[in-house]
This record gives sequence, structure tokens and C-alpha cells, in this order.
Amino acid sequence: MDKAGFDFDVYLAPLNPVGYAMEPDYESTLRALETTNKQVIAIKPLAAGRLKPTESLFKFIYKYAVSITVGIASEAEMEETYSVAKKCLTLSKD
Repeated sequence: MDKAGFDFDVYLAPLNPVGYAMEPDYESTLRALETTNKQVIAIKPLAAGRLKPTESLFKFIYKYAVSITVGIASEAEMEETYSVAKKCLTLSKD
């Protein structure tokens, strides 16, 4: 169990390279994610639409997380996001 008395197998955590919604701050969030022995699912990876999906963004996220959740509001956003994600998955298998 952690200090607050919670014990989870997986954590959902805001994670993006601009620090959007990462509380209490970017640096301490990254330190916590680096040191946890739990799996992390990244939320807010596109910083609520402030960032475009790119290979470097996905590489950053996967340094800390085992999975990503992305909000999709249109077919165009879905195509853009999934095409980059698929490309990253293909590159990681090589």
C-alpha cells in the first residue's frame, strides 16, 4: 500500500510533455511515475487538444506508461491519432 493507504495494480495519470493537468507539477509527476512499481495508463497525452499526435509524443508517453487513453471528437482526429500510434507500434517492433 502507498502512504495514503491505497493499493491499486494500475494508475491512471495525466502525462504529456507540456505538464498539462500533471499535479502537483510536471517534475514530481515524472519522478513518481519513474519510481512506481505499478503499471501506468496515461491520460491527457494530447493536453486536451493542445498537442498534435507525433511519434516523439508517443515515445515520451511510453517511457512512463504501458498504455495511453486519447479523447477523440471526430473521424479526422481519430485518423490522425491512430495513424501516428500505428506507425509508432510498427517502429517499436523493428
